[in-house]
Amino acid sequence: MIINPYRFAGAGFNGFGNASRSFDGTNDYVSIPDFAHSLSNLTCMCWVKTSDTNFKSLFSHWDTNGKRSWVIQLNSTDGLLCGVTNAGGGGFKIYYTQSDTIADGTWHHCAFSFASNDLRLYIDGVRITDLGNFGNSNVLSIYNTSSDILIGASLATGSATSYVDGSIADCRIYDATLSAEQISTIASGGDYTTDLVGWWLTDNDDVDDYAGTNDGTNNGSTYDNTDAPNL
Repeated sequence: MIINPYRFAGAGFNGFGNASRSFDGTNDYVSIPDFAHSLSNLTCMCWVKTSDTNFKSLFSHWDTNGKRSWVIQLNSTDGLLCGVTNAGGGGFKIYYTQSDTIADGTWHHCAFSFASNDLRLYIDGVRITDLGNFGNSNVLSIYNTSSDILIGASLATGSATSYVDGSIADCRIYDATLSAEQISTIASGGDYTTDLVGWWLTDNDDVDDYAGTNDGTNNGSTYDNTDAPNL
């Protein structure tokens, strides 16, 4: 059984874990213009609280119009799904958890790390190895999509879809393949910002990028400082 560290941990460092944004599952999302992040050593993560058991995209750089790069998503059995598409758009690696529940109405930290053909999934700072797959191609480098990065949804031929019904917080992109220890530190509220190139939905009532200049545009999500991973 996975234990959510925030059920027991004290407050994290300032600027983390004390607020979230709520998404209505109908048309709420945050869009971030495409920017250059690593396609060879990458770690992406976010916090989510939901009871939705359908396919819904939490954090994605993914467009079904042949522009898939990477995605963190709920799968249809209320677990976690992460995927990457090979450079050039040919072949993909999509793994999903088989027994670890995400859509249980409590906060969970969801993450993946990628290095050459090595995709790893983490829930609440713990690597999950009991995985199924919808594709397991040899992915040496991730496809360089020009599509927007979305929080709370993904893109289908250029239009937002797969909207999340729930709350999301602390979305991050690292230009590095973080270790299990580093991901566990972040999930436990530790301050790790080395190689952090994108950081949204912190404790502020905005969708600005607190690691760079790639600010987002809010499409309906609402600020909530009463429900968050560290409260």
